[in-house]
Amino acid sequence: MKTIPVQSSNLRAVGYDPETRELRVEFHSGSVHDHVGVKPEDHSGLMAADSHGTFYNANIKGRYPSKKIGGGVAPMQDTLPGGSVPSGSPSLENPLDAYHAAVRRYRQERA
Repeated sequence: MKTIPVQSSNLRAVGYDPETRELRVEFHSGSVHDHVGVKPEDHSGLMAADSHGTFYNANIKGRYPSKKIGGGVAPMQDTLPGGSVPSGSPSLENPLDAYHAAVRRYRQERA
């Protein structure tokens, strides 16, 4: 996914795929998070915000399922809104499988 650099003390770049509604956020720390099911208006709001970090924390983080996909030192882990780990998650031995399972559950719940 192509990302666009943003002027922020916390966020380095943001990417969005409107077809899949996946939002990628790259941080100055090197951490990268993908969020699924992000509404186009939330992406637009993030890009137009005076403070990208404040908008991200208030409107995206914790509201959409996310996956840490790179950078930082924390292990990869599924999260749902509120930061909870979904019950019955596949083993985190293969984090990509766990991420895709969380995306499928999220989409099924909203269908």
